[in-house]
Amino acid sequence: MQLPIGGGEIAVYARDAVIGDGEGGVANRPHLADEVTEEEAFEMTAGENWATDQVQPGGVRPGLDPAAGESRADHLAARARCP
Repeated sequence: MQLPIGGGEIAVYARDAVIGDGEGGVANRPHLADEVTEEEAFEMTAGENWATDQVQPGGVRPGLDPAAGESRADHLAARARCP
């Protein structure tokens, strides 16, 4: 049948590469594989970790995921301080 399935608000098609771990997963079309780099994955994880650190103490901040506005500026400043 080769019909897509839905998951996580995306369509996953036959021959898509699907990779996951205990925190989530990604599906990628074969023709886009070269565009998804290790650096992009690292940056995404760094952003998610930063957002988690912001709410762990019980704080609520709008615009954390994805980082936007003031939250994005704070995230970028924190990333600049890290090697």
